[in-house]
Amino acid sequence: MANIADLLGSTNIVSKKNPSMSKLFMFYQLFAMISTVLAPATICLMVAGSLSFLLDIPASAALVIAVIPPAIYLGLCFKLKADTQITIAAVLSILYAFLMMVVSMTIISRYKLMFTKCI
Repeated sequence: MANIADLLGSTNIVSKKNPSMSKLFMFYQLFAMISTVLAPATICLMVAGSLSFLLDIPASAALVIAVIPPAIYLGLCFKLKADTQITIAAVLSILYAFLMMVVSMTIISRYKLMFTKCI
């Protein structure tokens, strides 16, 4: 990320000296950098919203619950080896994927029920 930030800092110079690094490519790099920074917070907010929606708990409590697993993982990353970190990240990714699939199906089924009641 530091290299990309450095590259983005000198966009005009890099684009002039290297024709294969166009302004469009630099815009893509900027978009990728912003996405990388915002993605973890977006996932925490999505999980908090789904917990709030499914379990009918207050949004602030859902946000605290959603932030606990990443905070624990962050703490573990300071103590564990890289291979163990990757294994835990893979397991958490699978769990989050299943959680999002369940949330998506539940939201679709609830809206389907609401829509059929309106008709």
